[in-house]
Amino acid sequence: MRLREGPWPSSPKQTTGEADHTLQLTWAYDRFVPTVLPLPPLELRELVGATDEALFDNPTGQPIFTDLPPEAWRSYLDFGCGCGRSARRLIQQHPQPERYVGVDLHRGMVQWCQEHLAPVAPGFSFVHHDVYNAGLNPNPASPSVSPLPVDDGSCSIVEATSVFTHLVEGQAEFYLDEVARVLTPDGLLIATWFLFEKDAFPYMQDNQNALYINDRDPTNAVAYDRDWLLAGLHARGLAIVRVTPPNVRGYHWHLRIARVTAGHARVELPPDDAPPGRRPPPLLRADAEHFGLEGVGFSPPVVASTRQEPPPLNTLASELAGAKEYIASLESHLSAAGEYIASLESHLGSAGEYLASLEAHGVIPARPADPLTHPASDTPGGLPRRSAQQPSVVVDVDAASWPVDASSFASPAAQSAAEPVSTVVSTMVGSTMVVSTMVVVSTMVVSMVGSTTGASRCASGASGGVWPTIETVPPRSTSSNGAEVVADVARAERAAISVATIAFMSSASFWC
Repeated sequence: MRLREGPWPSSPKQTTGEADHTLQLTWAYDRFVPTVLPLPPLELRELVGATDEALFDNPTGQPIFTDLPPEAWRSYLDFGCGCGRSARRLIQQHPQPERYVGVDLHRGMVQWCQEHLAPVAPGFSFVHHDVYNAGLNPNPASPSVSPLPVDDGSCSIVEATSVFTHLVEGQAEFYLDEVARVLTPDGLLIATWFLFEKDAFPYMQDNQNALYINDRDPTNAVAYDRDWLLAGLHARGLAIVRVTPPNVRGYHWHLRIARVTAGHARVELPPDDAPPGRRPPPLLRADAEHFGLEGVGFSPPVVASTRQEPPPLNTLASELAGAKEYIASLESHLSAAGEYIASLESHLGSAGEYLASLEAHGVIPARPADPLTHPASDTPGGLPRRSAQQPSVVVDVDAASWPVDASSFASPAAQSAAEPVSTVVSTMVGSTMVVSTMVVVSTMVVSMVGSTTGASRCASGASGGVWPTIETVPPRSTSSNGAEVVADVARAERAAISVATIAFMSSASFWC
């Protein structure tokens, strides 16, 4: 904190009175303002096109618009405040605006102002205006326009420096409506414009009133037809009350615009008689939208010849692309679900064939025939049913009808030791035969110990007391054929099923 730069009174009062002493202290206090304010980094200043430090400084404390009356500084809306070019000078100004609101679409510049300018100026606030911009806020989810964050009729000054020069026609229409909404009855819009005469472009349609220079980002620079602007202002009850023509032909027109009812005299636009010249702004650096955010450095300047793929021109295109990707993902999931359902149906079909095979060989009772699909004289698969004269249970069925992979029966130990799979299958078959013999003998003994009437009562379940026999194939010692391994596994499984059947029948004989 130090006294503001500027001259003191050339001949201050030399009095000893208490009142005069108080007056001098009051005068000194009014000029005791924070002039040691940080300047925005060069990289942020480049984003707004003005890099000269003098454009951000107000060492004399004079109003930045010297011709405005004191009452004009009641409420100041800085539409497109950037990194604080006007805000910093207004903080140094005497008197400061009673209320200041700065809005900008670049998050990093707003954050810089919040951290470095707002703390020393209690009446100043900065708001991120989250609208889409290809270079400074390329978030496809952001809208193309958004209402200004102030109340109706609350702003005595709206500054829009280098704002309407970077809006496409639809955006310009929207924000002219917003300006008409927020201005006080005596308020002013202070803005810059690029203007041209549409008559010089005979191929333009009636609804085409803007010229663009950049196919990557149409908002890079936008010029508007003079007659379109005048008609748009008139439709909103506004009029141009002061004009400063450009100093380079086709460059910035500085316009002051007020309500027609405010008593200002309407001013006509003069012809653009400025000499030709060039004023290209600095090119945006890579990742410029992140500049000023915590932990983000500054990238090197962009080479003028660099071309990149254009970003989406509006949010609808990006939203449509996102919707298409989401629909594609849903279709992919639906396709996967269809394949899974098809695999379940395939397994269900295999299970049905296996069940039909068991029924055909009498391993399990036959299901009631469906009169619509299976006549009573037929069986699934066209195989004859087992009659009472055929008590044997044949388990050496066609291996191809068995849906289980034979490799699943081989233990990891057998696989790692390179033990022949046929050896494992032979062991399974042999073990099954031993268990079967033991079960048959034990159940016959139990049946004989039981009542003799029980066996006769269950004769129908055992084909007149004759126990089913198991037909097997001698186990192989080696096997080099995959089909033979599958067949051996099938035989082992069928033998196990026969054992279960015999155990069930023997138990029934005992309890009968």
